[in-house]
Amino acid sequence: MISDKIKALQKQNKVSQNDLANFIGITKNGLQIALKKNEFKVSTLKKIADVFKVSIGYFFEDETPPDVKIEDKEYRNFTADFRNLNEPNLPFSYKLVSLEERNKMLVEMLKEKEKMIEEKERLIKILIERKT
Repeated sequence: MISDKIKALQKQNKVSQNDLANFIGITKNGLQIALKKNEFKVSTLKKIADVFKVSIGYFFEDETPPDVKIEDKEYRNFTADFRNLNEPNLPFSYKLVSLEERNKMLVEMLKEKEKMIEEKERLIKILIERKT
């Protein structure tokens, strides 16, 4: 199960559920529900894979956890920096990815938000048309 693999990676890298949730930009409760139901969006799995430096395919293959571990110093620096920031929904790996990767991720997030806004506007128009 995907949840088991995520939990194994968390244990191997000593990453709490709260920290993992912060890394990927969701609430701890949201992560717990996803783990319990074993249901994840592809975008969420991609973020988790990036945090643990594995391919997204790892979650769908029968393979043991990789030996790659997040360096303790790198992890401590990341969590300290992350917790000091006022923005709670910053990208999942503020310190773990390069500026170029972070920029690319932010552009993709912006595109997703724009699509959501367009869809909501479309739905509003449909509802208004039905009401009249």
